[in-house]
Amino acid sequence: MGARLELWWLWVRGLPWRRIALVTVAVTAIIVATPPLRRAVAAGASRVALLAVSPFAPSIRGFDALPQASTVVASDGSVVGRLGNEQRQPVDTHHLPPHVAHAVLAAEDAHFYQHGGVDLTALTRAAFNDVRSGHVQGGSTITQQLAKLNYTGSQRTVFRKLREVLYAAKLEQRYSKDELLDRYLNQVYFGDSDYGIAAASAHYFGVAPDHLTVEQAATLAGIIHSPANLNPYAHPDAALARRNQVLAAMHKHGWLSDGAAQAARSAPLGVIPEKPSDDPLAARAPHFVQFVGREMSTLDELGGTNASRAKQAYTGGYTIETTLDPKALDAAVAAARQTLGAPGDPTTAVASVQPGDGAIRVLFGGLDGNRRFDVASQGRRQPGSSFKPFLYVSALE
Repeated sequence: MGARLELWWLWVRGLPWRRIALVTVAVTAIIVATPPLRRAVAAGASRVALLAVSPFAPSIRGFDALPQASTVVASDGSVVGRLGNEQRQPVDTHHLPPHVAHAVLAAEDAHFYQHGGVDLTALTRAAFNDVRSGHVQGGSTITQQLAKLNYTGSQRTVFRKLREVLYAAKLEQRYSKDELLDRYLNQVYFGDSDYGIAAASAHYFGVAPDHLTVEQAATLAGIIHSPANLNPYAHPDAALARRNQVLAAMHKHGWLSDGAAQAARSAPLGVIPEKPSDDPLAARAPHFVQFVGREMSTLDELGGTNASRAKQAYTGGYTIETTLDPKALDAAVAAARQTLGAPGDPTTAVASVQPGDGAIRVLFGGLDGNRRFDVASQGRRQPGSSFKPFLYVSALE
């Protein structure tokens, strides 16, 4: 802690005092302004403050490509499973209905298009609360959230919060507001492993994001604040209350008429029934999906090391076509359960390879539910004398 404070003091001491004075004047202007003028003063003051400190912000690289789980498909084109947890479908959000963006702005940063990356009114209020409570609170704009998601991490310390502000200043200089909002809508987390507005729209409402209604958009926007506590499946009452708060904010800022706001508030939550799994074969072929992941990590085209190749396989958004035969897999699993499915029976595993081309038709690693160990491809068990009949038949042919 002492080393961090020393670094912070060296950084402050290195700032030209004229710039510090500008920041001080900007914050003071917000504090002394009367309530009707405070928002207008804050918008201008935030830009002045960020211009003052932006030369000292760290240089930033452009946004990295958004992580996206890769999809493993069987020989018939059906989905076997996914490599990676981030279910994401990047979309061009500029073509979405205006109420989608308005809902997110109302929920997260209503003055996004007015401030320079930092809402000094909210930040000043949060700072005073931090001093009184001894905890680091919010006050983050959408630009600051992007800085946290892409550069600073989420550690709850004052030092990290200051870095977040500096990165936000750089982002505002590098990207337009529309570009920042597009990135946010495609990156932010909506719970249930859904990242981005498209994945969330499909998961909760079964529609593409350009078909979201006002109330549906408000529901999704409301989730962002606390995906675990505002999940419409796990906490429908909380999600409904939060949705109505977002609708009220949209109405307050002039994005919804009286009639539209009332109609949206009267609508039910309307989420589609929760699916046990988005992957039809995931419960039957977990070992095969993991096997595909291990094989992908050996491909030189994906990187120079096993770690880099595995990362690319799990975040590159590939569609991986395989030779798995779902019907043959079902038959193998059924046979294993029928003959050796009782508790205490020996472990059963099946691997079926197509003669001639070596295509893997079935890979089933066991009935015990242990997805971390695949007996079929990792067990390396000796076949023993059971292999002899296959050898003899081959010789007779």
